[in-house]
Amino acid sequence: MTDQFISELLVLFLLAITCVRIFFQEHVKTDAIAAVPIVALIISVIILFTFGFSFFTMAILVLSFFVFIWNIRAFLRLKENLVIDHYGPWFIFVSVLNLILILAIFVSLLLFRPVFTSARKSNVAESVTRYEGSFSKGFEQITKPFHLSSAKVWKYEYSPLDKDNYEKNSFNSTVDEKTSNVDKADKNKCTILFISDVCSTPKTYKPFLIKLAQNGYTVYAVDFYSKDMPWFGNLFDKYYIRCFACAMQKLFNSEEYEKVISSNEFKYAKEYEAFVKMINHSAEDTVVLVGENSAKKSFEIVSKKMSGLVDYSISLGDAEGYTTKGWGPVEQTNPLLAKKLGYNRDSSSYMSAHLANYVKDSVEQYLAIQKNFLQQSEIQHLVQKDVVQQNAVQQNKVEEKK
Repeated sequence: MTDQFISELLVLFLLAITCVRIFFQEHVKTDAIAAVPIVALIISVIILFTFGFSFFTMAILVLSFFVFIWNIRAFLRLKENLVIDHYGPWFIFVSVLNLILILAIFVSLLLFRPVFTSARKSNVAESVTRYEGSFSKGFEQITKPFHLSSAKVWKYEYSPLDKDNYEKNSFNSTVDEKTSNVDKADKNKCTILFISDVCSTPKTYKPFLIKLAQNGYTVYAVDFYSKDMPWFGNLFDKYYIRCFACAMQKLFNSEEYEKVISSNEFKYAKEYEAFVKMINHSAEDTVVLVGENSAKKSFEIVSKKMSGLVDYSISLGDAEGYTTKGWGPVEQTNPLLAKKLGYNRDSSSYMSAHLANYVKDSVEQYLAIQKNFLQQSEIQHLVQKDVVQQNAVQQNKVEEKK
């Protein structure tokens, strides 16, 4: 289970305790549970700003606030150390109504829960680094506390935790360590830089990124929210609401959404340029840019500006069978959105593995072409060298005859 899912279940549990207490009032006593809605409301606010806006975070926040409002009088009585011997009819009715809503959200939360993918079980090391700065001044890693971040970078790298010959991973497949370690050592020279669509975040693509790292690549994903490159130009540019706002516009107001993302190739180009500078990759690494179809136009811009630093680029939109283009593998990470798009929750993680295999095949094809090109260049160089040597020998023979 994900941290967000567990946190949301905790809030629903606290709210349920608050509402069911009306069935257990047998004698005069203090109503200590009246303080629980305050805790639930605080946690729901923290969840909203930590994990961002979503249907469930908003529903739980509204419900927590509603339960809190109806329990204010009970809390005031508790504060004055007053005892109660019964609950009023309206309070009982509202508590029952709230309990029904809690159960409805709980069932929905279970039905549309994300499919959990463990980086650890996949033998992948995951780390997050916070940056401060802007696109105009550059980004620097935050080393001191209480500094607001304007970018976050996730790193996924293959890191086996055991020495067994076989490992069982989160994608229900088995990897032969003896035969795959050599390939993975070679692939580690390839660095993949991924930027998600504005309607999603790197967390949406986490299973895909883990699978890529499990294939042996060093994978980085970034989420920018610098003030000097707004998408909306208002409150919706905040990190906790931007993704949700873009998704709502794309779903229900496509014309307005197209206006917001117009000329987005220049924005994505700036993000990729800043991203390449932030990652201190080795000079021997092959740097591959990966993004959704909306970022495809920016690849040519970045390649020209950063010639020598970027080797190849891949658009996930070109992958055959990719059903939720622009959204990510939401059948696994956001089943409620997937249902809206016409797809069901997929616990097999097929789409994440499919996209990772598409990227892997594209990278391997590019590397094969480059290797073949280098071999041909080397052969041509040897041939030219041999020709020069033969010409020199013939010239020496001519000079000796003279």
